[in-house]
Amino acid sequence: MPEKMSVYNVQKKTIEKYHLRDTPMTKNDYRFVVTVLVFNSAGQLLIQKRKENKFAWPNYWDFTASGAVDFGEELYQAAERELFEEMGITVQLKNVASRMTFAFHEGWDEIYFITKDIPLEALVLQESEVIDARWVDEAEYLTLLENGTFIPYIYGKSIFDFYRNTGEHLEK
Repeated sequence: MPEKMSVYNVQKKTIEKYHLRDTPMTKNDYRFVVTVLVFNSAGQLLIQKRKENKFAWPNYWDFTASGAVDFGEELYQAAERELFEEMGITVQLKNVASRMTFAFHEGWDEIYFITKDIPLEALVLQESEVIDARWVDEAEYLTLLENGTFIPYIYGKSIFDFYRNTGEHLEK
């Protein structure tokens, strides 16, 4: 049975109904997805390679973890769950503010940034979705974007700037 996802109105408030995954959204209904980017203390980003059988972007590199918000789930809970399911990483995000929200045609992507030093050998990759993981510095990340092997998010080229700067302007 398809997963049930929470439904939101245009003001980003949950409404009392659910949406089935992989079906078109009803007019005036929206959904949230969450994305977690894990950086280490050296400023490297932990990325994952999506499995070849994924519906969207198979065999592409992607951010650390992401996925839909399940019905009745808070955004931070979905972020914690996705990070654990896909990478085996446990974090507590209840008191961590998301860093940014990005709109897309069906709703919003709530994006969390965390700093955590995790050895690659400590990761537990979700076999059904993830085939590889690695730490990349900014230059390596931008090369993956440029050669078309990383999912081309609109905000992708600036992701390290978002991580380094906590305000809305680049620091001088």
